[in-house]
Amino acid sequence: MFSSQSLSRVNNIRTYLVNAQKGNKSVATYFAEMRGFADELAAAGKPLQDDELISYILHGLDMDYQPLVSALDARTSPVSLDELFAMLSNFDQRVAQY
Repeated sequence: MFSSQSLSRVNNIRTYLVNAQKGNKSVATYFAEMRGFADELAAAGKPLQDDELISYILHGLDMDYQPLVSALDARTSPVSLDELFAMLSNFDQRVAQY
């Protein structure tokens, strides 16, 4: 019974990751939410690789972030979670200035 509950929870968390949207949340809140989902998967024995979590995070961004996503797509080296957080935070700060 525990196994089926655990599998169900893993499937639910993956669904949350696929459907998560940043919306009007701050970058810090959005990242905390997404990392929380990743932590739950790890606790269930199904850890995500950083590049997978980054894909989920980028998927949840709206069209306002398209210039940043395009720049990340053009990179030859992968971005880390910490770098992505810094880039998104900086992007939001620059947009707020205008």
